[in-house]
Amino acid sequence: MEKIHFPSLQIQDLIRLDPSSEKDRPVFYIGQILRGKVIETMDARHAWIRMEGRNFYVESRIPLEQGREGTFEVKAVFPQILLRWLTPQEENPQGMQKWLHAFQLTDLSVGDLPEKLSILLQSGKEAVPLSVRETIERLLNLWHSFAPSGSFHFDPRQIAEWFKRSGIFFEHLLGTWIETQTQTQLEKVLEGDVKGMVARLKAQLEELSMPTRTSSPSSSLQGDILKGLDELLRRIDGYQILHTAFRDRADERLFILLPLWVQNQLQFVDLQLSLSASGSNPEDPRAISLLFLLHLLEWGKVSIEVKMVGKRFYARFLFVSEEVASFFRTGMDELQRRLFHLGFHPEIQVATQTPEQMIEHFMGEMKGDGSPLFDVVI
Repeated sequence: MEKIHFPSLQIQDLIRLDPSSEKDRPVFYIGQILRGKVIETMDARHAWIRMEGRNFYVESRIPLEQGREGTFEVKAVFPQILLRWLTPQEENPQGMQKWLHAFQLTDLSVGDLPEKLSILLQSGKEAVPLSVRETIERLLNLWHSFAPSGSFHFDPRQIAEWFKRSGIFFEHLLGTWIETQTQTQLEKVLEGDVKGMVARLKAQLEELSMPTRTSSPSSSLQGDILKGLDELLRRIDGYQILHTAFRDRADERLFILLPLWVQNQLQFVDLQLSLSASGSNPEDPRAISLLFLLHLLEWGKVSIEVKMVGKRFYARFLFVSEEVASFFRTGMDELQRRLFHLGFHPEIQVATQTPEQMIEHFMGEMKGDGSPLFDVVI
Protein backbone atom coordinates (compact mmCIF):
# COMPACT_ATOMS: atom_id res chain seq x y z
CA MET A 1 0.00 0.00 0.00
CA GLU A 2 1.30 3.45 -0.93
CA LYS A 3 2.08 5.63 2.06
CA ILE A 4 -0.06 8.76 2.50
CA HIS A 5 1.65 12.06 3.32
CA PHE A 6 -0.57 14.56 5.10
CA PRO A 7 0.21 18.28 5.41
CA SER A 8 1.63 19.11 8.83
CA LEU A 9 -0.94 19.39 11.60
CA GLN A 10 -1.38 22.83 13.15
CA ILE A 11 -2.81 21.65 16.47
CA GLN A 12 -0.93 19.03 18.43
CA ASP A 13 -3.83 16.96 19.76
CA LEU A 14 -5.86 16.63 16.53
CA ILE A 15 -6.12 13.48 14.44
CA ARG A 16 -6.60 13.77 10.69
CA LEU A 17 -8.54 11.22 8.63
CA ASP A 18 -7.28 10.14 5.24
CA PRO A 19 -9.24 12.28 2.73
CA SER A 20 -9.05 9.58 0.04
CA SER A 21 -11.66 7.53 1.94
CA GLU A 22 -14.35 10.23 1.72
CA LYS A 23 -16.57 8.29 -0.68
CA ASP A 24 -16.81 5.37 1.71
CA ARG A 25 -16.96 7.19 5.02
CA PRO A 26 -20.15 7.95 6.97
CA VAL A 27 -21.34 11.55 7.10
CA PHE A 28 -19.71 13.18 10.12
CA TYR A 29 -20.89 16.36 11.82
CA ILE A 30 -19.10 18.82 14.08
CA GLY A 31 -19.48 17.87 17.73
CA GLN A 32 -20.25 14.23 16.94
CA ILE A 33 -18.91 11.79 19.54
CA LEU A 34 -17.46 8.53 18.21
CA ARG A 35 -16.11 5.41 19.87
CA GLY A 36 -13.00 4.02 18.24
CA LYS A 37 -10.14 1.56 18.57
CA VAL A 38 -6.61 1.63 17.17
CA ILE A 39 -6.45 -1.68 15.32
CA GLU A 40 -3.01 -1.28 13.72
CA THR A 41 -0.13 1.21 13.95
CA MET A 42 1.91 1.82 10.79
CA ASP A 43 4.56 4.08 12.31
CA ALA A 44 4.87 6.77 14.99
CA ARG A 45 2.40 9.08 13.23
CA HIS A 46 0.10 6.86 11.16
CA ALA A 47 -2.40 4.18 12.17
CA TRP A 48 -5.69 2.48 11.36
CA ILE A 49 -8.64 3.29 13.63
CA ARG A 50 -11.96 1.47 13.51
CA MET A 51 -15.05 3.68 14.01
CA GLU A 52 -18.66 3.43 12.92
CA GLY A 53 -17.98 -0.12 11.75
CA ARG A 54 -15.29 1.02 9.28
CA ASN A 55 -11.52 1.34 9.24
CA PHE A 56 -9.89 4.75 8.73
CA TYR A 57 -6.27 5.59 8.00
CA VAL A 58 -5.20 8.53 10.18
CA GLU A 59 -2.29 10.79 11.00
CA SER A 60 -1.66 11.94 14.56
CA ARG A 61 1.03 13.61 16.64
CA ILE A 62 -0.22 12.02 19.85
CA PRO A 63 0.68 8.38 20.61
CA LEU A 64 -1.76 5.86 19.12
CA GLU A 65 -0.91 2.56 20.74
CA GLN A 66 -2.31 -0.50 19.03
CA GLY A 67 -5.36 -1.82 20.86
CA ARG A 68 -6.14 1.48 22.57
CA GLU A 69 -9.85 2.33 22.73
CA GLY A 70 -11.39 5.70 23.38
CA THR A 71 -13.80 8.43 22.45
CA PHE A 72 -13.31 11.01 19.72
CA GLU A 73 -15.01 14.33 19.03
CA VAL A 74 -15.35 15.59 15.46
CA LYS A 75 -13.77 19.06 15.38
CA ALA A 76 -13.96 19.81 11.63
CA VAL A 77 -15.47 18.21 8.54
CA PHE A 78 -14.29 20.55 5.78
CA PRO A 79 -11.92 20.83 4.02
CA GLN A 80 -10.55 17.98 6.13
CA ILE A 81 -11.93 15.74 8.86
CA LEU A 82 -10.26 16.39 12.20
CA LEU A 83 -10.87 14.45 15.42
CA ARG A 84 -9.75 15.02 18.97
CA TRP A 85 -9.20 12.23 21.48
CA LEU A 86 -11.23 13.09 24.57
CA THR A 87 -9.95 12.77 28.11
CA PRO A 88 -11.94 10.61 30.57
CA GLN A 89 -13.40 13.78 32.10
CA GLU A 90 -14.52 15.04 28.71
CA GLU A 91 -16.04 11.67 27.82
CA ASN A 92 -18.57 12.06 30.63
CA PRO A 93 -19.78 15.67 30.65
CA GLN A 94 -22.38 16.53 33.27
CA GLY A 95 -25.77 18.22 33.17
CA MET A 96 -26.56 20.68 30.42
CA GLN A 97 -23.03 20.53 29.04
CA LYS A 98 -23.64 16.88 28.21
CA TRP A 99 -26.47 17.77 25.85
CA LEU A 100 -24.74 20.76 24.30
CA HIS A 101 -21.63 18.64 23.83
CA ALA A 102 -23.53 16.14 21.72
CA PHE A 103 -25.85 18.62 20.05
CA GLN A 104 -25.68 18.41 16.26
CA LEU A 105 -25.86 21.75 14.51
CA THR A 106 -24.23 21.05 11.19
CA ASP A 107 -26.41 20.34 8.19
CA LEU A 108 -28.52 17.30 8.86
CA SER A 109 -28.09 14.35 6.52
CA VAL A 110 -31.88 14.03 6.42
CA GLY A 111 -32.76 16.75 3.92
CA ASP A 112 -33.09 14.08 1.24
CA LEU A 113 -35.58 12.03 3.28
CA PRO A 114 -38.59 13.11 1.13
CA GLU A 115 -36.79 11.89 -1.99
CA LYS A 116 -35.80 8.59 -0.37
CA LEU A 117 -39.33 8.05 0.95
CA SER A 118 -40.75 8.75 -2.51
CA ILE A 119 -38.39 6.14 -3.98
CA LEU A 120 -39.48 3.65 -1.31
CA LEU A 121 -43.10 4.28 -2.25
CA GLN A 122 -42.28 3.17 -5.78
CA SER A 123 -41.24 -0.25 -4.50
CA GLY A 124 -43.63 -3.12 -4.93
CA LYS A 125 -46.46 -3.71 -2.46
CA GLU A 126 -44.71 -6.85 -1.26
CA ALA A 127 -41.75 -4.68 -0.12
CA VAL A 128 -43.77 -1.91 1.52
CA PRO A 129 -47.10 -2.83 3.17
CA LEU A 130 -50.13 -0.58 2.81
CA SER A 131 -49.95 0.68 6.41
CA VAL A 132 -46.36 1.85 5.91
CA ARG A 133 -47.19 3.46 2.57
CA GLU A 134 -50.02 5.40 4.18
CA THR A 135 -47.71 6.67 6.95
CA ILE A 136 -45.09 7.75 4.38
CA GLU A 137 -47.71 9.64 2.36
CA ARG A 138 -49.04 11.37 5.49
CA LEU A 139 -45.55 12.38 6.60
CA LEU A 140 -44.72 13.76 3.15
CA ASN A 141 -47.98 15.74 3.12
CA LEU A 142 -47.19 17.10 6.59
CA TRP A 143 -43.70 18.19 5.52
CA HIS A 144 -45.10 19.89 2.41
CA SER A 145 -47.36 21.98 4.64
CA PHE A 146 -44.17 23.76 5.80
CA ALA A 147 -43.64 25.30 2.36
CA PRO A 148 -43.90 29.13 2.31
CA SER A 149 -46.03 30.89 -0.26
CA GLY A 150 -44.66 31.61 -3.71
CA SER A 151 -44.04 35.24 -2.76
CA PHE A 152 -42.34 34.10 0.48
CA HIS A 153 -44.93 36.09 2.42
CA PHE A 154 -45.09 34.77 5.97
CA ASP A 155 -48.41 34.99 7.77
CA PRO A 156 -47.83 35.12 11.57
CA ARG A 157 -50.64 32.59 12.03
CA GLN A 158 -48.94 30.26 9.54
CA ILE A 159 -45.62 30.54 11.39
CA ALA A 160 -47.35 29.81 14.70
CA GLU A 161 -48.92 26.73 13.10
CA TRP A 162 -45.51 25.60 11.86
CA PHE A 163 -44.11 25.88 15.37
CA LYS A 164 -47.02 23.88 16.73
CA ARG A 165 -46.50 21.08 14.17
CA SER A 166 -42.69 20.99 14.37
CA GLY A 167 -42.61 18.20 16.97
CA ILE A 168 -41.46 20.27 19.92
CA PHE A 169 -44.94 20.17 21.50
CA PHE A 170 -45.79 16.54 20.69
CA GLU A 171 -45.93 15.30 24.27
CA HIS A 172 -48.11 18.25 25.26
CA LEU A 173 -50.52 17.49 22.41
CA LEU A 174 -50.53 13.84 23.43
CA GLY A 175 -51.30 14.78 27.02
CA THR A 176 -54.16 16.99 25.87
CA TRP A 177 -55.57 14.10 23.85
CA ILE A 178 -55.42 11.80 26.90
CA GLU A 179 -57.43 14.35 28.90
CA THR A 180 -60.00 14.94 26.14
CA GLN A 181 -60.18 11.68 24.18
CA THR A 182 -63.77 12.24 23.23
CA GLN A 183 -62.98 15.50 21.44
CA THR A 184 -59.81 14.72 19.53
CA GLN A 185 -58.81 11.54 17.75
CA LEU A 186 -55.29 10.24 18.37
CA GLU A 187 -54.84 9.85 14.62
CA LYS A 188 -55.40 13.58 14.18
CA VAL A 189 -52.77 14.35 16.82
CA LEU A 190 -50.21 12.12 15.11
CA GLU A 191 -50.88 13.36 11.58
CA GLY A 192 -50.50 16.97 12.64
CA ASP A 193 -47.12 16.60 14.36
CA VAL A 194 -43.71 15.90 12.81
CA LYS A 195 -42.38 13.98 15.81
CA GLY A 196 -45.51 11.85 16.02
CA MET A 197 -45.40 10.86 12.35
CA VAL A 198 -41.62 10.29 12.31
CA ALA A 199 -41.85 8.10 15.43
CA ARG A 200 -44.67 6.05 13.90
CA LEU A 201 -42.82 5.53 10.60
CA LYS A 202 -39.61 4.59 12.42
CA ALA A 203 -41.47 1.95 14.45
CA GLN A 204 -43.15 0.55 11.33
CA LEU A 205 -39.89 0.35 9.36
CA GLU A 206 -38.08 -1.30 12.27
CA GLU A 207 -40.80 -3.94 12.46
CA LEU A 208 -40.72 -4.34 8.69
CA SER A 209 -36.95 -4.90 8.61
CA MET A 210 -36.81 -7.38 11.53
CA PRO A 211 -37.42 -10.57 9.48
CA THR A 212 -35.22 -9.36 6.61
CA ARG A 213 -32.14 -11.53 6.26
CA THR A 214 -31.12 -10.73 2.69
CA SER A 215 -29.53 -7.59 1.33
CA SER A 216 -31.51 -5.78 -1.38
CA PRO A 217 -31.79 -2.24 -2.75
CA SER A 218 -35.07 -1.86 -0.85
CA SER A 219 -33.62 -3.05 2.49
CA SER A 220 -30.57 -0.80 2.04
CA LEU A 221 -32.84 2.18 1.36
CA GLN A 222 -34.94 1.36 4.41
CA GLY A 223 -31.76 1.28 6.50
CA ASP A 224 -30.75 4.76 5.28
CA ILE A 225 -34.23 6.09 5.99
CA LEU A 226 -34.27 4.56 9.48
CA LYS A 227 -30.94 6.19 10.26
CA GLY A 228 -32.26 9.58 9.12
CA LEU A 229 -35.50 9.23 11.09
CA ASP A 230 -33.59 8.28 14.24
CA GLU A 231 -31.28 11.28 13.80
CA LEU A 232 -34.28 13.58 13.39
CA LEU A 233 -35.97 12.27 16.54
CA ARG A 234 -32.79 12.75 18.58
CA ARG A 235 -32.52 16.34 17.35
CA ILE A 236 -36.11 17.11 18.33
CA ASP A 237 -35.51 15.50 21.74
CA GLY A 238 -32.44 17.72 22.13
CA TYR A 239 -34.46 20.87 21.54
CA GLN A 240 -37.09 19.75 24.04
CA ILE A 241 -34.36 19.26 26.64
CA LEU A 242 -33.06 22.76 25.94
CA HIS A 243 -36.44 24.18 26.91
CA THR A 244 -36.29 22.55 30.32
CA ALA A 245 -32.71 23.77 30.84
CA PHE A 246 -33.53 27.44 30.27
CA ARG A 247 -36.70 27.73 32.32
CA ASP A 248 -34.89 29.75 35.00
CA ARG A 249 -33.58 32.40 32.58
CA ALA A 250 -34.79 35.98 32.82
CA ASP A 251 -35.77 36.01 29.16
CA GLU A 252 -38.21 33.70 27.43
CA ARG A 253 -36.63 31.41 24.85
CA LEU A 254 -38.06 29.07 22.26
CA PHE A 255 -35.83 26.54 20.49
CA ILE A 256 -37.21 24.98 17.33
CA LEU A 257 -35.93 22.54 14.73
CA LEU A 258 -38.17 23.82 11.95
CA PRO A 259 -38.78 21.86 8.72
CA LEU A 260 -38.78 24.36 5.87
CA TRP A 261 -38.77 24.09 2.10
CA VAL A 262 -36.06 26.30 0.62
CA GLN A 263 -35.34 26.21 -3.12
CA ASN A 264 -37.57 23.13 -3.45
CA GLN A 265 -35.51 21.21 -0.90
CA LEU A 266 -36.51 20.26 2.62
CA GLN A 267 -34.10 21.36 5.29
CA PHE A 268 -34.28 21.55 9.06
CA VAL A 269 -33.58 25.06 10.26
CA ASP A 270 -32.02 25.56 13.71
CA LEU A 271 -33.98 28.47 15.15
CA GLN A 272 -34.24 30.24 18.47
CA LEU A 273 -36.63 33.00 19.44
CA SER A 274 -36.24 35.01 22.64
CA LEU A 275 -38.26 37.71 24.38
CA SER A 276 -36.65 39.89 27.01
CA ALA A 277 -38.24 39.97 30.44
CA SER A 278 -40.71 42.78 31.13
CA GLY A 279 -39.08 45.75 32.85
CA SER A 280 -40.37 47.71 35.81
CA ASN A 281 -41.81 50.29 33.44
CA PRO A 282 -44.69 48.67 31.50
CA GLU A 283 -44.26 51.26 28.74
CA ASP A 284 -40.73 50.05 27.91
CA PRO A 285 -40.81 47.89 24.77
CA ARG A 286 -39.73 44.26 25.09
CA ALA A 287 -36.79 43.13 22.96
CA ILE A 288 -37.49 40.36 20.47
CA SER A 289 -34.56 38.36 19.09
CA LEU A 290 -34.49 35.77 16.32
CA LEU A 291 -31.46 33.69 15.33
CA PHE A 292 -31.47 30.88 12.81
CA LEU A 293 -29.15 28.82 10.64
CA LEU A 294 -30.02 27.52 7.20
CA HIS A 295 -28.25 26.22 4.13
CA LEU A 296 -28.97 27.68 0.69
CA LEU A 297 -27.94 25.70 -2.37
CA GLU A 298 -26.15 28.60 -4.05
CA TRP A 299 -25.00 30.57 -1.01
CA GLY A 300 -24.00 27.81 1.39
CA LYS A 301 -24.53 28.11 5.14
CA VAL A 302 -26.20 31.32 6.30
CA SER A 303 -26.72 32.73 9.79
CA ILE A 304 -29.34 35.44 10.27
CA GLU A 305 -29.82 37.27 13.55
CA VAL A 306 -32.45 39.94 14.10
CA LYS A 307 -33.36 41.97 17.18
CA MET A 308 -36.13 44.51 17.61
CA VAL A 309 -36.66 46.90 20.50
CA GLY A 310 -39.63 49.06 19.75
CA LYS A 311 -38.84 50.63 16.38
CA ARG A 312 -35.13 49.91 16.62
CA PHE A 313 -34.20 47.14 14.19
CA TYR A 314 -30.82 45.40 14.40
CA ALA A 315 -29.76 42.64 12.02
CA ARG A 316 -26.66 40.64 11.21
CA PHE A 317 -26.32 38.48 8.08
CA LEU A 318 -23.37 36.08 7.97
CA PHE A 319 -22.27 34.19 4.87
CA VAL A 320 -19.48 31.73 4.20
CA SER A 321 -18.39 33.39 0.94
CA GLU A 322 -17.18 36.98 0.61
CA GLU A 323 -18.60 36.98 -2.92
CA VAL A 324 -22.07 36.22 -1.58
CA ALA A 325 -21.68 38.79 1.19
CA SER A 326 -20.67 41.47 -1.35
CA PHE A 327 -23.66 40.63 -3.53
CA PHE A 328 -25.96 40.90 -0.53
CA ARG A 329 -24.51 44.25 0.49
CA THR A 330 -25.57 45.74 -2.86
CA GLY A 331 -29.22 45.48 -1.85
CA MET A 332 -28.75 46.56 1.74
CA ASP A 333 -29.37 50.27 1.09
CA GLU A 334 -32.73 49.47 -0.50
CA LEU A 335 -33.67 47.21 2.42
CA GLN A 336 -32.79 49.90 4.94
CA ARG A 337 -34.82 52.50 3.00
CA ARG A 338 -37.87 50.25 3.01
CA LEU A 339 -37.55 49.59 6.73
CA PHE A 340 -37.14 53.33 7.36
CA HIS A 341 -40.34 54.09 5.40
CA LEU A 342 -42.13 51.48 7.53
CA GLY A 343 -41.17 53.49 10.61
CA PHE A 344 -38.16 51.46 11.75
CA HIS A 345 -34.65 52.66 12.57
CA PRO A 346 -32.47 49.94 11.04
CA GLU A 347 -28.87 48.99 11.80
CA ILE A 348 -27.70 46.13 9.57
CA GLN A 349 -24.39 44.33 9.26
CA VAL A 350 -23.25 41.91 6.54
CA ALA A 351 -20.09 39.85 7.10
CA THR A 352 -18.46 36.49 6.47
CA GLN A 353 -17.89 33.67 8.92
CA THR A 354 -16.94 30.02 8.73
CA PRO A 355 -19.66 27.40 9.28
CA GLU A 356 -17.87 26.32 12.45
CA GLN A 357 -17.95 29.88 13.83
CA MET A 358 -21.68 30.17 13.04
CA ILE A 359 -22.33 26.97 14.96
CA GLU A 360 -20.17 28.09 17.88
CA HIS A 361 -22.12 31.35 18.10
CA PHE A 362 -25.43 29.48 18.00
CA MET A 363 -24.20 27.19 20.77
CA GLY A 364 -23.04 30.22 22.75
CA GLU A 365 -26.50 31.75 22.47
CA MET A 366 -27.99 28.52 23.79
CA LYS A 367 -25.75 28.72 26.84
CA GLY A 368 -26.26 32.45 27.15
CA ASP A 369 -22.65 33.48 26.55
CA GLY A 370 -22.96 34.67 22.96
CA SER A 371 -21.81 38.17 21.98
CA PRO A 372 -24.71 40.68 22.18
CA LEU A 373 -26.02 41.78 18.80
CA PHE A 374 -26.02 45.42 19.92
CA ASP A 375 -22.27 45.32 20.58
CA VAL A 376 -21.59 43.88 17.14
CA VAL A 377 -23.80 46.13 15.01
CA ILE A 378 -23.42 49.51 16.69
